[in-house]
Amino acid sequence: MRRLEEKINYMNRLKEAINSSKALFFLTFKGISVQEVIEFKKDLKRRDGEAKVVKNTLLRRVLLDMGMETNDDVFQNTTMVVFCKGDPLEMAKSLISHLKDKENLKIKGGIYDFKFINPKMMEELSTLPGKNELIGQLIGLLRSPLTRLIYIIGSPYTSVINTIYTIKKKKEEN
Repeated sequence: MRRLEEKINYMNRLKEAINSSKALFFLTFKGISVQEVIEFKKDLKRRDGEAKVVKNTLLRRVLLDMGMETNDDVFQNTTMVVFCKGDPLEMAKSLISHLKDKENLKIKGGIYDFKFINPKMMEELSTLPGKNELIGQLIGLLRSPLTRLIYIIGSPYTSVINTIYTIKKKKEEN
């Protein structure tokens, strides 16, 4: 009976962590050193993320109870779940770049907006510009026509001022 209560508490804590996350990413690991895990978790913490190793059977049960789509490949081998509390695109970019040179850490997939994302889709997501980059591009697009309009409105006055300045220079020379 005590073992069942522990599992129920574990599943409740897992549900709370999932509910407080904007996205989930599933990783598999094999032969990873403790130092690598510590560095990986520190990097995630800087990006508003958290990683936990979970039991596959309990993770499957929790995700199904919550109505989230999954893939059976997620529940093979060992599973580390990255809970993303910040921007999911930035986290996906960070994970892809961090794991490119790591052979012992691989992405199994993820869940974003209650939908399963396979590893290939995650790589495609990581190539998209982030929120701040998109805002910068939008501001640039909005600013360009306004800058041209100001230049066009000001150009007749600039021509008049330049003409007056040239006349003044010629009179001073004489």
